[in-house]
Amino acid sequence: MFFFHAIGLPQRLQVSPGEVQAVAARLTFDVYRFMTFARAAFVDLIDLNIAIRDCKRASQWQASLRLLHCAEEHRLKADVITFSTSLSACEKESEWQQALQVLEDMIQNEVEPNIFTYNSSISALGKAAQWEASIHVFDDIQKMEIQLDIISYASVISACEKTAKWQLAYALLREHRQRQLETDLITYNSTISACEKGSQWQHAFELLRQIDVNQLESDVITYSAAISACEKSDEWQLAIHLLAEMNQKYLEVNVITYSAIIIACDKTAQWRQALQLLREVGERSLQVDLIIYNSAARCTKPDIPQVL
Repeated sequence: MFFFHAIGLPQRLQVSPGEVQAVAARLTFDVYRFMTFARAAFVDLIDLNIAIRDCKRASQWQASLRLLHCAEEHRLKADVITFSTSLSACEKESEWQQALQVLEDMIQNEVEPNIFTYNSSISALGKAAQWEASIHVFDDIQKMEIQLDIISYASVISACEKTAKWQLAYALLREHRQRQLETDLITYNSTISACEKGSQWQHAFELLRQIDVNQLESDVITYSAAISACEKSDEWQLAIHLLAEMNQKYLEVNVITYSAIIIACDKTAQWRQALQLLREVGERSLQVDLIIYNSAARCTKPDIPQVL
């Protein structure tokens, strides 16, 4: 059912006891004490799970894996909490290969993953832009008839966004809404960003309007992605309209947003608009960079020199 060997995972992480002790010494006193107890076999599964949780909080994924392996050494049967927390520690530090290794070990040990486990796996893959692998895990969840949630969709859409797979991101969001699951702004922003990277201004604008219908509050990220989508498709009028909406909602417009609109005006020779936007940048005391200045200069009258 699973595909982990096929995508070339590394061998099991090898960490010596001395290295583990050195890592634990940098964590909380409780974790260090646990390691002492573990070598004396004076621990139970609850102690193990607490220690792995502390490693996760301290961003020490190597120590969490070593503790996971301690369960085998001390004949403790790791449960879904043990594996899931260790996997989450790897996900937190973007160690996607190690996260998938933990998931495979979990299945081999006949411990049934839950939605939290799978979501952490998809999130780890999303951070590494491994969109194909994230889709495989997403499909496996459905085959096992585990109920998908908002985090499942948000994580896989994020993976698609990072690799400009806008069609897939858009379809997943639509499926998510058809399942009548609650949709948050982060998921919408990721999908709009994917559409922006694919120069799909119509879809980006449609999603922006859906946010209003669903009574969510669009933020600077939402509008900046939609405006950038307009810029890539030379839709300067819509870009300016969205800028006006940002001002009406008292959202803080940054130099990146202005840059995208000025570039759109540059492409379509809208020099009056470019000059007006350039003045607004100055009035807001934003730092004018060479991209903004040169874009404005190219579409204005020749009395403004370009900066090379």
